[in-house]
Amino acid sequence: MENEISVKVHQVYYGILGAQLQKQAAEQDKVYERARLSEAQQGMRDGSALNVDVLDGQAGLLQSEQSLLTIDLRVSDLNAELNDLLGLPLNTRLVLSPAQVNTPVDLSRGEMLQVAFDTNPDIAICDGIGRAGQSGRHIGEI
Repeated sequence: MENEISVKVHQVYYGILGAQLQKQAAEQDKVYERARLSEAQQGMRDGSALNVDVLDGQAGLLQSEQSLLTIDLRVSDLNAELNDLLGLPLNTRLVLSPAQVNTPVDLSRGEMLQVAFDTNPDIAICDGIGRAGQSGRHIGEI
């Protein structure tokens, strides 16, 4: 049960981080659509654009606003779900930051493999099974 909750917390956490990135992209799209609408309106005043261009710009702006609202709702739902999983009041505002993964760049492949073997016993077990299989194959060839 505890593992299931932990997995669900991780899923929701990364879902929130992903939705926040989508929100940033939608905000940038809204800025672009607003500028496109403004250019179309200016072009119509100058006589170099048609009313259809203005309508297209308005439709694009409305669509980007709709996308932004949808993402806001998803972030809100995910925040409430995370609060529920953590036992916090549902309206608690959490400030999430991406998980920091420390990967030592200056290690050689051999050093990284040694760190992996030292920190994860499952890798060592699998490596032992693989070596036993190779030994059996080598004996069969002799």
